[in-house]
Amino acid sequence: MQSILISCGHLWKDSGAISEGIREVDINWVQTIACLSYLNTIPFSDSYEFSFLVPEGFEQDLKYGAYLDNYKLYEHSRIPRMLTITDRVNAANRSNSILIELHNNIFSDPEVGGSEAIIFSKKNKYREDSEANKLSVSILNKLSSVERSRGVKELYSRDQRNYVVPRERRPAILYKTLNTAVIVETGFISNLQYRKRINNFAYNTFIGTLIGQGIVNYIKNYNVQIA
Repeated sequence: MQSILISCGHLWKDSGAISEGIREVDINWVQTIACLSYLNTIPFSDSYEFSFLVPEGFEQDLKYGAYLDNYKLYEHSRIPRMLTITDRVNAANRSNSILIELHNNIFSDPEVGGSEAIIFSKKNKYREDSEANKLSVSILNKLSSVERSRGVKELYSRDQRNYVVPRERRPAILYKTLNTAVIVETGFISNLQYRKRINNFAYNTFIGTLIGQGIVNYIKNYNVQIA
């Protein structure tokens, strides 16, 4: 059974970024559920296990919990507190899962917009395309039908043999997760046009579905085998 772990950025009591009353966590949530809904319908669902990373007690939350009945919850992640970075990394490493975490961005310039993915490095130790880069490109290719792609951002350049992002801006899940790890930033909630679009539940659902389609295309194109 191949394992892919889906994580919703800033889940539950952590709102994430806030812009004009829009909370990042609420957008992440709808997009994550839509992504999982799509993944659970694909023909090879019996060969791939898509799990949702949530803290213990989350399913009793009136705002979010009712949506969880149809999804497999990752049992080792049922932690009686908010999920820390360490919790997310440990959950992925225990199951040797690919980890995909969904976020939305914010910036001081409201004109800045678009989707991007963040990974550890675009190349593996053999100087070939890393699996994280392949997965990211596949997801961004699908998102580019509705949101401009800002491309894949890496923390470490194997060509330069050096980090290209300051230490304080390096998400730990990207360099502590043993298997492939990707952070998807679907858009900028600080961008007025994007904020208008994501106020629509159907649009958010569509975004999540596109991410799911990108994951499926990656699996099909590269015949991914995960422990």
